[in-house]
Amino acid sequence: MKLTKFKGKFAGAMLAIIGTMVACDSDYQVQEEELIVAYAEAPEVLLNTNPGFEEGLTGWSTYKAPSIANDAIIRVDNNGNAKFGNKHLFMRLPASATINGSEYINLGQTLNLSSTKRYRYSAWVKWANPNNSLPSAIISIWARNQDGSYNGQDVWITDGNDYKYLTFEFTPNETGNVFCYISLLTHQNGFDNTDIFVDALRIEEIGDAIVDVDPRPANQNLLSNSFFSQDFANWTTTSYNPHNVSGLNKFIVNDNGNKRMRLELPGASNNTYLNETWIGAYQEVTLYAGNKYVLEANIDRVVPDALQYETIVNLYALKPETPNSPRAWLGDVDYKFNKSENHFYSQVISPTETTTYNITARVFGWANEGNPVSVNFDNIKVKRIE
Repeated sequence: MKLTKFKGKFAGAMLAIIGTMVACDSDYQVQEEELIVAYAEAPEVLLNTNPGFEEGLTGWSTYKAPSIANDAIIRVDNNGNAKFGNKHLFMRLPASATINGSEYINLGQTLNLSSTKRYRYSAWVKWANPNNSLPSAIISIWARNQDGSYNGQDVWITDGNDYKYLTFEFTPNETGNVFCYISLLTHQNGFDNTDIFVDALRIEEIGDAIVDVDPRPANQNLLSNSFFSQDFANWTTTSYNPHNVSGLNKFIVNDNGNKRMRLELPGASNNTYLNETWIGAYQEVTLYAGNKYVLEANIDRVVPDALQYETIVNLYALKPETPNSPRAWLGDVDYKFNKSENHFYSQVISPTETTTYNITARVFGWANEGNPVSVNFDNIKVKRIE
């Protein structure tokens, strides 16, 4: 038990009033109008079963894309490589996984979670075969909410020296079933077996959702120049073009006074050449913990102009890494669609930390399978909703 001056709410804490005291030299004795509070932090509550895999795969669901199922591995080993206890999870994405976005493996549990609580996803992960031909292992740790939105991050592990602690905190957009999982996707730099060890994969309730007051009115657009009427004013444009390909473009389209941002990705001779190539724009905005916001945009696919293949664009709120917390993505992140006409995109996001987020629209070579992409964006908005 701990004594302190009461200065406000204690999220996830049990509070008890001790009484008033007369001021003296002690730091814990204050004027009569102040209250002394004793509090004990609420314990973290483990929600998933069998987090250390000591009972094999009991409680866990697994998925292997059918085309790679014979080569992919998801199993529990007892061979001295566990971080804790005796057993650990072994996952292999095989070199035969070459189709971005569809040839993957994952393991997870579906949990009934509350939109009024705060949760921590954590896992210890080790890259088991760093001597393969790839520069890193890309680990995807995510929570897929009932409304189809995501919380989580992708992590690049560049050495196999030891287990790495991977974690993020989240609050679901709505109460209901949330699929918490770890996944291996095809690499951006080629194809080879990617092996990892996983231990102590835990989903914990860590307290009530933190709610900070957003002083701005509800349903007010928080972004500037949403229609690109001032070209790229207030937007920061970014790109990465490691192969110096032509046709990676960003510009403003003006159709009879109606301006839109166009992002273009050229085609490639195979589905891997442009895996690390992207172009986009973002705008910074402060979002407040515990509030719900809706991210909206109008999207018009110019190429292809029919239904020959699906297109993936990136629309999300990115929380950059800080000294106290890792980076995290909010929203759909990868939005896949097969519409060549103008259509409306809308996704609810729920930040768990009050800070600056990058509202991002981007086209990315990975998962577009070497197909050319040309997309118009306008009316990109973020609004707090009640």
